[in-house]
Amino acid sequence: MQLEKGARLGFYEIISPLGAGGMGEVYRAKDTKLGREVAIKLLLEEVSTDSERLARFEREARVLASLNHNNVATLFGFEKEADTSFLVMELVEGETLADRIARGPIPVGDAVPLFIQIAEGLAAAHERGVIHRDLKPANIKVSDTGVVKVLDFGLAKALSDETAGGGPAMTQSPTLTLAATRRGEILGTVAYMSPEQASGKTADKRTDIWAFGVCFYEAITGRRAFSAEDAPNTLAAVLRDEVDLETLPAEVGPGLRRLVERCTVRNPRNRLQDIGDARIELQSLDAQDQPFEATAKQSRRRLSLWIAAGVATGVVLTLGALRMLGGADPSPRPGSGALPVVRSTIDLDQLHLEPALEDGVVSISPDGKLLIAAAGSGRSLLYIRRLDSLELRPLPGTEGGFSRTVFSPDGRSFVFWDFKGHLKKVPIEGGQATIVAPAPDYWGGAWEGDDSFIYVPSTRSGLVRVALSGGEPETVTRPDTARGEISHRWPDPLPDGRGVILSITFGQETEDQRIAVLSYETGEIHTLIEGASDGRYLSSGHLVFVRGRSLYAAPFDPVRLEVTGDARPVVEGVYVGFHGMAGYTVSRDGSLLYVPASSEAAYRTKLLSIDRSGAQEPLFDEARNFKTPAFSPDGTRLAYTVQVESDWSLWVHDLRRGVSSRLSTIGDNQAAVWTPDGERIIFQSTRDGTMSLYWKRADGSGPEEALTSDEFVKVPSSMSPDGILAYTRLDRAFDIWTLKPGSGEEGEPFLATLESEANGIFSPDGKWIAYELTQAGETEIFVQPYPADGRRIQLSVNGGLSPSWSRSEREIFYLEGSSKLMSLSYEVVDGELVPSPPNQLFEVPTRVSGFPDRLFDVSPDGTRFVLPEAADLSKLKAVLVQNWFEELKRLVPID
Repeated sequence: MQLEKGARLGFYEIISPLGAGGMGEVYRAKDTKLGREVAIKLLLEEVSTDSERLARFEREARVLASLNHNNVATLFGFEKEADTSFLVMELVEGETLADRIARGPIPVGDAVPLFIQIAEGLAAAHERGVIHRDLKPANIKVSDTGVVKVLDFGLAKALSDETAGGGPAMTQSPTLTLAATRRGEILGTVAYMSPEQASGKTADKRTDIWAFGVCFYEAITGRRAFSAEDAPNTLAAVLRDEVDLETLPAEVGPGLRRLVERCTVRNPRNRLQDIGDARIELQSLDAQDQPFEATAKQSRRRLSLWIAAGVATGVVLTLGALRMLGGADPSPRPGSGALPVVRSTIDLDQLHLEPALEDGVVSISPDGKLLIAAAGSGRSLLYIRRLDSLELRPLPGTEGGFSRTVFSPDGRSFVFWDFKGHLKKVPIEGGQATIVAPAPDYWGGAWEGDDSFIYVPSTRSGLVRVALSGGEPETVTRPDTARGEISHRWPDPLPDGRGVILSITFGQETEDQRIAVLSYETGEIHTLIEGASDGRYLSSGHLVFVRGRSLYAAPFDPVRLEVTGDARPVVEGVYVGFHGMAGYTVSRDGSLLYVPASSEAAYRTKLLSIDRSGAQEPLFDEARNFKTPAFSPDGTRLAYTVQVESDWSLWVHDLRRGVSSRLSTIGDNQAAVWTPDGERIIFQSTRDGTMSLYWKRADGSGPEEALTSDEFVKVPSSMSPDGILAYTRLDRAFDIWTLKPGSGEEGEPFLATLESEANGIFSPDGKWIAYELTQAGETEIFVQPYPADGRRIQLSVNGGLSPSWSRSEREIFYLEGSSKLMSLSYEVVDGELVPSPPNQLFEVPTRVSGFPDRLFDVSPDGTRFVLPEAADLSKLKAVLVQNWFEELKRLVPID
């Protein structure tokens, strides 16, 4: 059936034909509901009219829709309109690999990066149990920027007819093979069939590996591996002939030649067994990875000049675990003899400021005499305390200080990360904070000698080194994405400049990570401990790390870079947070400071519903770690974030029925924003190793679709009535960006300055955005027209966080401090927003973190507010263990 321009299939409007394929006609179309262009694929009549095959296809399509990978074209849905059944798929621009090969062979250096991406897409599908079965150059598209998308994943199986002819085995053949066989012909893409496909045998993921090798051969030679005058003779060649490796280009080395050979072994039992292995081989050949060796050599030369003895234990750092530190009786510092192990508890509620285990920081100086903590009721500030004093002194210039403050080896200064995306250095005795380097999303760092700092600047980064006296950062390691590595984190240098301990992350949980060591002598990284995170070398001769909720130790030889004995648990019940960040720190003299896992109970509080008079009631009986509540546009549902074990999870609560359902289960998901029609929820997710934006149907059905792909930290905040998303993006500061979800377009800045702007909230008519602006450490609420025209109006007067608009009245709400819910009315006169002075509605302490989350929400009629209770600070403790090395040596002897 031919469709003309302007024809409609449901809410899809046909724009133009794109071609025809094994499934039928393919069209470019506009999704009039979401305002995006898609590809529409009409199914064959023989499928559309066969109810059994159609039902099976629909079941299979649901599985295919679950695939979500940058190198796989997304299947959005399976639709029916009258008697027409069709697929709605991502519209992928660019030429096919077949088009590119038609212009001549692809240089090997250009082909390798393309096939790394193809392998990554195949690996992602194979992990979900989906096999392509029809991989060929015509099913691979390459954008102008070199991004590869594999098309039509798994549709060969979905379109097959298991009840006919050859039975289930025939479902292994590419699209149309079975139907064509019933007509006495062999059609389809026989040149790329594996021998087992061609002979009608069961085909598994190794059939994709065969096709991968055949496609790679064709890409770099410009000729098909199997070709004859017609389909039957081509099929015979597949069953009989070997791939002619002698025709490979001269620049193909032995490793690449061996890879092609292993992919195209006729017997699948002897063939390469996993496409991930092909990806690893190609990655090792990728020229982009070659500079590492030179970098390692330069590092080794520099390290010979550094004073590094004892550095590792002196700069050991900790999880962002606390918001404040309270008093503890001073204890004598251990000497060189066998001193008694002394334990004491430090209460963390002295300042009555709002802490957050996953946000704050506690660190102990190398000599064990100083503590630094992050605290703050709105945005964090660093405080310092001597253990022989009860005074907790603020450190000017450390506003926004966050996550793992790191002392210098001499203890006279420290480096910290702030929310504006900077690493900064500050003297202990006070003084100007100097910017060391940009770090959009910091994942640990440590001093190497007196003037060098090694750190992890972003979510998907390896280790980076920078001179503290000034200079450009240089790469030390890169994650091996071919092996599934997301990043290298928590660096801890070894004595004498021999190397650095690091954590390799493959996922979010501790069991998805491993402790490894980089040798500066060889430039090689090798694994030390599987299923563990946050390792540090101590001068006692131990490697300590976290596994589960326990601190473990094992003997470690810093010369041979080897674990020399069994790992044993040494502290039970240690707090472990986001991505394996562990709440412990060890001084050079052997003092251990850790946050017990029981401190998490402080955040198990009620989610409150409060009316305008301040009368409150809990929404749920159970106390949990709640945050970022968001009413649906009609006020009948509430989305909220809650901690489930160590993950953040999004839930939707039906306020009429009193029923909650979990929206998303992959990775950490939080900060819900509803689309104006209430059909979808946009949220932040870390499933791919970055804090990206996704959306999903609010009823939980359908796939989760990525809206962004860059590595910047992003938090969604609101949507305009016409579907424009406002979100906070962290680069060198918090900025407000906007995005049209589903348009395929990248986000663009609304407010991006050297100041910090966050939490942009659209007015009900979409003409204004209220937001937080932080200047000189003070945060106030401002409003600007949308689109921005340079005007801005200050709304709050004594500090403000988390603005929100009434949807029924001309009224704006915000929090002053952590407890006062403020309101102000406004008028719009001649295009100017004129606010009234703010007034307090009620006072109720709520949770405030250093991150720019929405802290509360107001119902559409402006009568009720939902927000979580403040943490019970009396439950927050830290444990100080002095002379801990004496105990450690007894528990884990060093031979």
